[in-house]
This record gives sequence, structure tokens and C-alpha cells, in this order.
Amino acid sequence: MESSQSRRVLRELHVDHRNLYGKNIFPLEIFPPIVQELILELKQTMNFPIDYSSSAILYAVSVAIGNKVQLKVKNGWIEKSIIFIVLVGRTGDIKSHSISFFLNELFKIDQKNNFEFQQRKREYDKMTPEKKGDSIAPILTQLLLNDFTTEVLIKSHYNNPRGVGLYSDEIAGFLKSFNKYHGGSGDEELYLSLWAGKPIVKNRSGGDEFRIDDTKIDIIGSIQEAILETTFKNSKMKNGFIDRFLFSFPHQYVNNKWNDRELNQSTIDWYSNFINKIYTDANENDVLLEFDDQAKFHLYKWQNSDKMIFDFEYQRGVAVKLQQYVLRFSIVLEVINWIC
Repeated sequence: MESSQSRRVLRELHVDHRNLYGKNIFPLEIFPPIVQELILELKQTMNFPIDYSSSAILYAVSVAIGNKVQLKVKNGWIEKSIIFIVLVGRTGDIKSHSISFFLNELFKIDQKNNFEFQQRKREYDKMTPEKKGDSIAPILTQLLLNDFTTEVLIKSHYNNPRGVGLYSDEIAGFLKSFNKYHGGSGDEELYLSLWAGKPIVKNRSGGDEFRIDDTKIDIIGSIQEAILETTFKNSKMKNGFIDRFLFSFPHQYVNNKWNDRELNQSTIDWYSNFINKIYTDANENDVLLEFDDQAKFHLYKWQNSDKMIFDFEYQRGVAVKLQQYVLRFSIVLEVINWIC
């Protein structure tokens, strides 16, 4: 049953959203001008809300980066650009389309990797046992996963150490699948650890071990406003699970009127080159960013002056995670500015 604490927290969330409706506008100016132009053109031609496009491009860049670019905050404190984000809206609010556009280039990278894997696998399967003994079996690497078990996720990350992005058109189904295949608890705790970028060690009964020391899992999905309340409840409200998710909710409802304005092919081509360059550059170099003295001054001044007395108790947990997200977005925005 839903606890009284969960119900109270959800009521507080509704009050908070009503207070912000029409006011909490996404700060598009955080992006370079060319990215702003992309997002505005998508709004004019495809009706993609600025909030959805901005959230999706942050996620796509984070997946393209993987764990290859990290941020040293101070000795002993390293951040990765791990993002858990959910697009919230009504039915027909173009949530899935917004995600698909920005993930399309990552899908193409996966298609290319799969094609090359299938070629290598066919060649490997033709080898004699003796030759196979002297060869390494081909491994499929994937950037994106959509339908998977926890074991498949861990194995996919093991095969692709740079990181994996998870996406779900309906995040509610993804969350309901937790613990489906092993009948107990554990999935929520795993994702709490993955958000923190902690190592994973998976021991199997056959003696095999999957060990991933530098985990990097990003999550994006969408959810209908009407079922948000019933999806994030009970333990997800108590153990900090919900605090780790960013909810992208347009400051105004989507007005999805069709029009005959075309998205320029040059815009599509630019975005394709943009994502591919990030992915290629990240594969070639491991980068550890650091704040300069001026950036540290502003960062600590902001964090030290941030409000720590809240109207609602749930805001305390959210505020701490949002402070951490500032560091993670610093990585993503730095990479975007490099490429632009």
C-alpha cells in the first residue's frame, strides 16, 4: 500500500509545480548559439518544446561522452556526467519524438557497430577450433539499451566499458520491471549505486565474474503526467531514488498544431556531425577536467549561499542532488562548447 509519507510528498510536489507553472522556463542561454538555433528550429518546425529538446541533447551528449571525460572537483572527488532524466507531459505531447530525434545518431553508431560485429562473428564461426583457440571472440558493443534485464545491462556495460545509455518511451514500464526476474529487492539499490558511478561486481554460480570499476549509466524516458503520482511512490520516495531523477516539465503545455515548415537538412547534418565528433573524440582521449580558480570561487560561493531551509521536506534531498547535477552538467556543457 502507498504510505502516508509518500502521499504527503506527492501532494507537496503538486503544490510546488502549481507555484512554478508558467515561470520555471528552461535557460536556453546555457548553450552556444548554434545549439540554441537547433532547439528553436525544432520548436518552430516540429513543435518540440524547448525543455524536451534541451533535456534530450544533454542526455545524448552525456551518452556520447561516456566515462571518457570526467571532472576532478578536488582530490578524492571525481564526477562523471551521469544523468537520469524523465520528460513529463500529457498524451500526445511529443515526448518520445523529442527523444528519438536526439538519439538517432547514437542509434546509427549502434547499427554500424552491430554490422561490423556480425561480419566478425561470421568470420569467427568459420574458424577451426584450433584457430578459435588463438583468437578472441568478437564482442558486440552497444551505446543504447531499450529492452533488457539487469543481467543484460551489466553484461552490456562490461562489453562496453565506456558506458551505456538506457532509454524507455514509457519510464513507468521500466520502473515496474524492477526485480521482475529475481523476485526480491535489488534493482532500486543497483540504480542508486549506478547514479553515483560506483563499481559493480557480479558473481555468477558458474564462477564467472563481471567487474566494472568505472560505471557510467545514463537514463532517459518519458511519462504521462496523469501516472506520475502512481509511478514514483513508496520506497522510491523514501530511499532517495526519486531525488536522483530530473523531471523535464515544459512551463506551458504543448500546443501540437501541425504546420508546413520544414526542418532544414543542414540542421540535421550539423547535429549528426556534432554527435559523431563528440563520440569519436571521446573514444580517442581520456580527459580529466578541473575548475580554474575563478570557477571554483563562483561554484563555492553559489553552493555555500544555496538555500538549505525548505518549505517541504522532500526538497532537501532534491537540493543536494541538484548541486551534484551542476557539476555533471559542467562536463556536458564544456564538451558542447569544445565542439561548437
